[in-house]
Amino acid sequence: MTRLESTNSQQLDENFETAIAAYEWARLAGDDVEIASLLKASDARQRAELACELIRIDLEVAFDQGQHRKLDDYRSTVPELFNYPDLLAQVAFEHWRLRHDKGEAVEPSDYLHQLALSQSDWPVSLANGEGWHCPADFPEVGESFDSMPLEAVMGSGAFSRVYIARQPWCANRQVVLKVTTRKSFEPDRLGKLQHTNIVPIYSLHYDWGLLGVCMPLLGRETLDTRLRGVDSQTARASTKNVGHGGSTVDDQLGDSTGNVSPATIRSSSHVGPMDWRAAFEMGVQLARGLQHAHTAGIVHGDIKPANMLLGDDGIPRLLDFNLSRDMADQAADSGPIGGTLPFMSPQQLAGMLAKQPPECRDDIYSLGAVFYLMLGGTQPFATPLGPVRDTVPPMIDVRNAGVVPLRRVSPDVPPSAAAIVEKCLAADVNHRYQSAAELADELERQLRDEPLKLTREPSIRERIYKAVRRNRVVLGRMLAVLALLVAIATGLSAWQASQRSGLLAQHAR
Repeated sequence: MTRLESTNSQQLDENFETAIAAYEWARLAGDDVEIASLLKASDARQRAELACELIRIDLEVAFDQGQHRKLDDYRSTVPELFNYPDLLAQVAFEHWRLRHDKGEAVEPSDYLHQLALSQSDWPVSLANGEGWHCPADFPEVGESFDSMPLEAVMGSGAFSRVYIARQPWCANRQVVLKVTTRKSFEPDRLGKLQHTNIVPIYSLHYDWGLLGVCMPLLGRETLDTRLRGVDSQTARASTKNVGHGGSTVDDQLGDSTGNVSPATIRSSSHVGPMDWRAAFEMGVQLARGLQHAHTAGIVHGDIKPANMLLGDDGIPRLLDFNLSRDMADQAADSGPIGGTLPFMSPQQLAGMLAKQPPECRDDIYSLGAVFYLMLGGTQPFATPLGPVRDTVPPMIDVRNAGVVPLRRVSPDVPPSAAAIVEKCLAADVNHRYQSAAELADELERQLRDEPLKLTREPSIRERIYKAVRRNRVVLGRMLAVLALLVAIATGLSAWQASQRSGLLAQHAR
């Protein structure tokens, strides 16, 4: 690729992200925006890729607001999409999922026949019936799950739904109940963990032919919704994690025929960077929780803002260990391989394609990507649209080339704070912090205005500034003593001058 082609490619990625973010916020705000007006690319394939992502946003918002969309509604405005079966299938899958979630009896076969798609086009394998027959129906609000009344839905995906429920036998307390149709390793992982900064598990329940994982209700806001600056109701509509075709990629990278599941990422618009001290204070606690998990042999594997709960008590906590790995269990069926593309290290991306699980330093990289987003207001790397096997190799190359310096994105971030974040995002695992405990200690040193031990501080001026801040109490006392001495000296000089004037007056008489 020539330098000009590389520049044009980067420009295209930025245009895609801008268009997607602007459209999502406009739809959530209730504005009607013509999708065709945002399709600025001249290449038909590029226009179709962007149209695919915008239509999926439109469908999700419309269905959440009780509006029903037909796929044919888009044929006249974005005809390019209907010329690419792989992209059309992604939109069809989203439409099928939303209709199923609304309780409609609909099969993927309806879409395959109507849109002249083949089974290999469908984003999940239909060979064993998954995605062909709808998953088991979830209970509705007002019904009960294992004698627990369900009061509200907090979120939902293709294979799970999260409720607020009550336990009548425990003082009628409110709890979070995650109900899933699939085998989950999350309870086994969480059962090994007990830490202030990790959402714990209460119990397991079976009802309706489904598994329910019960957890305490500690809050309803995540770091993702905080950064977006939206209320919990709006966030619920915009952050549903639909396993296939959403931001998280699991083990559905290919079916028995070798077809690749198209997995794309919707870029999130954020309302601007956080104060670095507030971000690092939160980061210390999350890093301590992560270290606890690592010490217990558990790699989280999906560190991102949506998996960081901001508790009503002010304590941040890690949640959603559905993609976590137990380092003591290397069995091939010990859980799905995946993560969320914008926050994955180059090693984790490569391992995903090779069906290799992540390791602890991949979690540290992901936490660094979260810091970059918090302090810079943008993700450290763009995530292209398209099939995973096509987009991941260039994503690895971009990460290996290094991240754009944080201070170039957000100049107000102190150089030493930026250095910590960039060390987390080192392409070489040996150049990162080697444990979450090391990272937490370094963050605390930065918060205390102490010299960093594991990171080279790039600014002599900041070292002096830190020393002044760190010793401001002593300096304040020294200045107070100095001021007192000056006042005494001034008073003494004035007294002596008065005495001399008196003597001169006596001699004059």
